[in-house]
Amino acid sequence: MKAKHTHHKKENREELRKLVKVAGIAALRAKRLSTALDIPISVIEKGILKEKLPNGEVREIKSIERVKLNRTGIKKGVTICLR
Repeated sequence: MKAKHTHHKKENREELRKLVKVAGIAALRAKRLSTALDIPISVIEKGILKEKLPNGEVREIKSIERVKLNRTGIKKGVTICLR
Protein backbone atom coordinates (compact mmCIF):
# COMPACT_ATOMS: atom_id res chain seq x y z
CA MET A 1 0.00 0.00 0.00
CA LYS A 2 2.83 2.40 0.81
CA ALA A 3 4.45 1.93 -2.61
CA LYS A 4 1.20 3.01 -4.26
CA HIS A 5 1.14 6.19 -2.14
CA THR A 6 4.73 7.01 -3.17
CA HIS A 7 3.81 6.44 -6.82
CA HIS A 8 1.03 9.05 -6.54
CA LYS A 9 3.46 11.57 -5.02
CA LYS A 10 5.83 11.09 -7.97
CA GLU A 11 2.96 11.54 -10.42
CA ASN A 12 1.86 14.72 -8.62
CA ARG A 13 5.40 16.15 -8.72
CA GLU A 14 5.70 15.37 -12.42
CA GLU A 15 2.31 16.91 -13.11
CA LEU A 16 3.25 20.04 -11.13
CA ARG A 17 6.55 20.32 -13.03
CA LYS A 18 4.70 20.15 -16.36
CA LEU A 19 2.13 22.70 -15.21
CA VAL A 20 4.83 25.16 -14.13
CA LYS A 21 6.58 24.75 -17.50
CA VAL A 22 3.37 25.36 -19.46
CA ALA A 23 2.51 28.39 -17.30
CA GLY A 24 5.95 29.87 -17.98
CA ILE A 25 5.54 29.41 -21.73
CA ALA A 26 2.07 30.99 -21.60
CA ALA A 27 3.41 33.99 -19.65
CA LEU A 28 6.19 34.57 -22.18
CA ARG A 29 3.73 34.40 -25.08
CA ALA A 30 1.35 36.81 -23.35
CA LYS A 31 4.20 39.25 -22.74
CA ARG A 32 5.30 39.09 -26.39
CA LEU A 33 1.75 39.58 -27.66
CA SER A 34 1.10 42.48 -25.29
CA THR A 35 4.27 44.20 -26.46
CA ALA A 36 3.40 43.60 -30.13
CA LEU A 37 -0.11 45.02 -29.62
CA ASP A 38 1.14 48.05 -27.61
CA ILE A 39 -0.60 46.86 -24.44
CA PRO A 40 1.07 47.83 -21.13
CA ILE A 41 2.07 45.05 -18.72
CA SER A 42 1.44 45.33 -14.97
CA VAL A 43 4.03 43.77 -12.66
CA ILE A 44 4.85 43.81 -8.96
CA GLU A 45 8.53 44.39 -8.20
CA LYS A 46 9.83 44.77 -4.64
CA GLY A 47 6.37 45.64 -3.32
CA ILE A 48 5.59 48.27 -5.96
CA LEU A 49 2.91 47.85 -8.64
CA LYS A 50 4.43 49.04 -11.92
CA GLU A 51 3.12 49.45 -15.44
CA LYS A 52 5.64 48.66 -18.18
CA LEU A 53 4.81 50.36 -21.46
CA PRO A 54 5.80 48.93 -24.86
CA ASN A 55 8.20 51.84 -25.47
CA GLY A 56 10.25 50.78 -22.41
CA GLU A 57 8.90 53.41 -20.05
CA VAL A 58 8.03 52.19 -16.53
CA ARG A 59 5.43 53.94 -14.36
CA GLU A 60 4.99 53.24 -10.66
CA ILE A 61 1.29 52.88 -9.88
CA LYS A 62 1.30 52.29 -6.11
CA SER A 63 3.10 50.63 -3.25
CA ILE A 64 1.70 47.31 -2.10
CA GLU A 65 1.96 46.35 1.55
CA ARG A 66 2.56 42.69 2.33
CA VAL A 67 0.02 41.34 4.77
CA LYS A 68 0.72 38.24 6.83
CA LEU A 69 -1.81 35.50 6.10
CA ASN A 70 -3.86 34.42 9.11
CA ARG A 71 -4.28 30.67 8.63
CA THR A 72 -6.57 30.05 11.59
CA GLY A 73 -9.87 28.61 10.46
CA ILE A 74 -8.59 27.75 6.98
CA LYS A 75 -9.19 24.14 6.06
CA LYS A 76 -8.69 22.14 2.89
CA GLY A 77 -11.22 23.18 0.26
CA VAL A 78 -11.88 26.69 1.65
CA THR A 79 -11.91 29.50 -0.91
CA ILE A 80 -9.76 32.49 0.03
CA CYS A 81 -10.83 35.92 -1.25
CA LEU A 82 -7.95 38.36 -1.77
CA ARG A 83 -8.53 42.08 -1.85
